[in-house]
Amino acid sequence: MVSEWQEKPLQEIADIKSGKRLPKGDTLVEHWTEYQYLRLVDVTNGKVRKDNIKYLTPDIQTKIARYIVNTNDVCLAIVGHTIGMVFMIDSEFDGANLTENAARITNFRGVDPHYVFNWLNSPAGQAAIKSRTVGSAQGKLPLYNIRSLPISLPPLPEQKAIAHILGSLDDKIELNRRMNATLEGMAQALFKSWFVDFDPVLDNALVAGNPIPEELAERAEVRRQALADGTANREAAKQFPAAFQLSEEMGWIPVGWEVKTSSSLFDVRDGTHDSPKQSTTGKYLITSRHITGNTIDYSNAYLISEEDFEQANKRSKVDPYDILLTMIGTVGSPFLVMEEEINFAIKNVGLFKSGVNRTLATYFFTYLKSDFMTAFMESRLAGTTQKYLTLKILRTLPIPVPHSDIMKEFGNQTLPIFDKIHLNNSTTNSLVALRDTLLPKLISGELRIPKAEKLAEEAMA
Repeated sequence: MVSEWQEKPLQEIADIKSGKRLPKGDTLVEHWTEYQYLRLVDVTNGKVRKDNIKYLTPDIQTKIARYIVNTNDVCLAIVGHTIGMVFMIDSEFDGANLTENAARITNFRGVDPHYVFNWLNSPAGQAAIKSRTVGSAQGKLPLYNIRSLPISLPPLPEQKAIAHILGSLDDKIELNRRMNATLEGMAQALFKSWFVDFDPVLDNALVAGNPIPEELAERAEVRRQALADGTANREAAKQFPAAFQLSEEMGWIPVGWEVKTSSSLFDVRDGTHDSPKQSTTGKYLITSRHITGNTIDYSNAYLISEEDFEQANKRSKVDPYDILLTMIGTVGSPFLVMEEEINFAIKNVGLFKSGVNRTLATYFFTYLKSDFMTAFMESRLAGTTQKYLTLKILRTLPIPVPHSDIMKEFGNQTLPIFDKIHLNNSTTNSLVALRDTLLPKLISGELRIPKAEKLAEEAMA
């Protein structure tokens, strides 16, 4: 530690408080209210995601209102396998309620909260947290042990400079994530129009005067207006049929399309059934809890040995353009593998091997995110305490298959989108690697500010 740095227990520079368990008998609600409830499953890479946030009704809120978090509070997971996961509260979640499975560090005194966030995420911070964790079967990090955590503190201007360098990298990483969400939304919109709402087929049927199934009548009126005001894409509709047929598995689908099972299009497997031990070096072991929002959260995954990695790959080797699907816990989240080099094995994860058919892979990935498939999988969950999908269900998913020329055109329009997503992911991975390299060196004083600033600027240029 540099001479002008100090070491202080966390309780000297901030207040450490608990979250709050829901009162017995009370439950969260899916629909929006003003009262957000933050759970650990809502956190990815140090940030709370809005995707799956649950809410409190006003009567429950009055019972636990004093357990809210505020902007720039730092939160720390304190139970089970998530112990040590750190996340920061931004303004979008100001006033939200915090789960009892996390502590909140608040009311900072004379320190930069962003620096504290980064210090806790550093190897030194994580080691200090681990040394204060108690219990074996189900670990726990007591509040009094958090209060005594010793934190290394440079002068405040240097804290701010360190936080700014690391924060600029995090901001660029977050920007890439949002760009990818926008790009994926474009692919989803096209998929929905063509393969869920059947807009081109409805357009053709309306122009030809063909009958419209009653179940599609409301959407047909929308398309009738699009045809009338000239916003319908008649060129794209040329490849589509002009009538519908009734499918036993999926209801009304366009004439000439087939409904096939997933196992007829993919080699469908699941991850290793073994439980490889944690290793200091090797490859990551990814489970269902590490896949969220079409990203893999490596920050909370552990390494397994090369030998265990090879053994797991005998059953479930992952290749580029395979699709992963969470099978247990938070079920039904897909991930499209686009990395050229795969540095992980899977457990409790479904695997759909595409045979490097990129168009089929992107079609199926987008289809898995549709409302139809979400409802289909939810209706077939097994288990009581913890829900899961069986391998049998994964092998019998119904998939509508259009004519090959329509699939080809879908690929022509969406593959460039997914290529851009892959490029952004590659950039993000490089930025994450740089941030993880700079973090321990900055908070130990090994790397000085000017050099770190130059490295960060070059990476983001």
